Amino acid sequence: MLSGPSLIYEECMSLSEEQIYAKIRSIKRYMARIKSEIERCEDKSVVIDPSDSVILSVEREYLAAAKKALEDKGYEYKKTRKDIASEIFVANIPSIEKITFSLGGYFGGYDICSIIFDGDKVVLSKSHSYSPEEASNIQLEMTKDVFLSLLNDLHIEEWKKKYDDPFTCDGTQWKLSFLYSHGQPSVEFWGSNKYPYNFDNLTSLFKLKTSYCWFR
Repeated sequence: MLSGPSLIYEECMSLSEEQIYAKIRSIKRYMARIKSEIERCEDKSVVIDPSDSVILSVEREYLAAAKKALEDKGYEYKKTRKDIASEIFVANIPSIEKITFSLGGYFGGYDICSIIFDGDKVVLSKSHSYSPEEASNIQLEMTKDVFLSLLNDLHIEEWKKKYDDPFTCDGTQWKLSFLYSHGQPSVEFWGSNKYPYNFDNLTSLFKLKTSYCWFR
């Protein structure tokens, strides 16, 4: 019996190039809608089965199956600029040298976290903008490969570069930046009172308490 991705593949193998592209666009739009609904939802206590993360994971498999069918039929998948940027980000994950994540606001100051790799060790540095002299360094109980695997699972390559709510003043701002060891330009994501759909997973990875006034 064919599974979901296999069904998508078989369906696309019977379609024309134009129809497969329409299928790919449809999957991408659906994924974008799911993320947008999560980001707009104010009540995060509602339990959905299957979860949003499971739905998105399945849709990624559907997308990969549709692209494979397109190529197996002899057509070239024409990558968008977003596709290319996403591939570069994922390819550069093993070359990450330092990750810096700041979160806070004008009145309460900012928590500043940095991840630095010391060989296979993962060192988390934490400080606050109001008391930088009280910085602490913690070696996480995981290897570099495990940390990067967890980071990869966040699919940050699918994030927008900025999340901004122009109708909210002050509030909470955040920034996530990546520095690479092989000369690749640094990459930044940031937001002001608006956040990616899985932002809480990022704060958990950096061992931050979610005590700020965002939607979590």
